[in-house]
Amino acid sequence: MCVQEINKNIQCLTCNTGVDAISMLESDHSYIPEYIFIDVNMPKMNGITCLELLKNIEHLKHSKFYMYSTSADRSALEDSRKLGANDFIIKPVRKAELKEKLSMIFSNATTDYTK
Repeated sequence: MCVQEINKNIQCLTCNTGVDAISMLESDHSYIPEYIFIDVNMPKMNGITCLELLKNIEHLKHSKFYMYSTSADRSALEDSRKLGANDFIIKPVRKAELKEKLSMIFSNATTDYTK
């Protein structure tokens, strides 16, 4: 996983669907991730709906939300911005490019829609 290759000290939890992510994050109020990455195209629930629901969970109000997709669908980009995503990442073809983008995010050197 790219995150672990960037920094082995970063704890990274994953969920297969937005439904699973919401369930996990609603059930454990003590778990407050600093970063939440949401794929726009997920089974059971699209990423935009997932973002909207996660943004309404009070204990996640300080988490940073990053949407990602293989393409830059204009409506998904605009909806993500309106819902308060910190950035929208287009999945790069090369792993090295993804690692570079993630490194920038973790060093707070990326665009922030909320500012």
